[in-house]
Amino acid sequence: MGVIHFAGLGKSPGAVTSGLSYLKRKAGHSPEDGNIVEAVVIFTSSEIASGAEQSFPVEHNEYNQRTVIKKWPRKYQNAVEIVQRFLEEELQVKDVHQVEVDVNDFSKCFEAVAKVLLQFHEPGSVGKHIWANLTGGTNVL
Repeated sequence: MGVIHFAGLGKSPGAVTSGLSYLKRKAGHSPEDGNIVEAVVIFTSSEIASGAEQSFPVEHNEYNQRTVIKKWPRKYQNAVEIVQRFLEEELQVKDVHQVEVDVNDFSKCFEAVAKVLLQFHEPGSVGKHIWANLTGGTNVL
């Protein structure tokens, strides 16, 4: 059984990618647990999802170093697209779900997360492991 990661995303893709990179280096995977990152669910605003709000400049550093492996070309200004490319290249994760939420309304954010949680882990059944990344997105998210 693998792990589904829930993550809020704002203009900083590193809020999602750095934590997942850490998990890859420290935990990797084991045959009984499956991949440490099976899928990622990104909760974000419509402005971030569409690219209307551009990401902050992004650098891909060597793990635990300040050495820059590469800078993401500025043609990648959509934070969601940058996270998706990182997941595919670094973690071989292609299963990425995107959920647009009203990041200014706590109740709507909570409801959206709860509905997605129930999709992956139906009550009374054995579902996926769900890990939440609390780093990215707005405080409400």
